[in-house]
Amino acid sequence: MRQGSGPKWTSLSRDDLIQARTALRQQRVELETRHGEELQAITDRHSRERQELEAKEAKIDDLESVLEAFAAEYLQSEPVAEQQSPTELPITLH
Repeated sequence: MRQGSGPKWTSLSRDDLIQARTALRQQRVELETRHGEELQAITDRHSRERQELEAKEAKIDDLESVLEAFAAEYLQSEPVAEQQSPTELPITLH
């Protein structure tokens, strides 16, 4: 080893430790801030996606209601002869 290039720990002071601790605390604050922002972004995206899925499900529910109303109005009120298949129609012989 060259002279003057010995271990650095021999020249550490209490102020060096305080600076290192302060730097770590600042990094932790930055990490927590970034983490909060990322969580908020994920929460916002999740909320948007959930709303989109609920809107699609509501459209399906609406379609089902319309189809049920159509069937109730137009398919249930047909005359009996029209509801039966040709093989079920009564045959009258003269």
